[in-house]
Amino acid sequence: NYPLTIGIPSNNPESTIDFYKKLGFKTSPEFSGRLDVVCMEKAGTPYKLEICHNRFSEAGPLAGGVSGMSFRVDDLRIAVENLKGKGLEFVETAAQRDGIKYASLKDPNGISINLFEP
Repeated sequence: NYPLTIGIPSNNPESTIDFYKKLGFKTSPEFSGRLDVVCMEKAGTPYKLEICHNRFSEAGPLAGGVSGMSFRVDDLRIAVENLKGKGLEFVETAAQRDGIKYASLKDPNGISINLFEP
């Protein structure tokens, strides 16, 4: 059902799973089950995440072929406040580029996450 799967290698999958749960993703038991892989999905996104336990090398933003993801939000200020309330720390909270307001943070593996309000 998902046209795109994003693999995220992690030396600490528990913290990675916790981070994406705070962004609204849920674990998907029907997609998980392989050794050391937990799949996550979120309503309204066209992809699923595969959190892969990377036991053999340092995980990093390019190790899984993805350096960043963007998520559209209805109200950037409210989204930032809600996520700060869940303990997430932002790199930028009120930036603007080409007329688009956005905020950015990093997941536990260094992957850049942008929230944007059109």
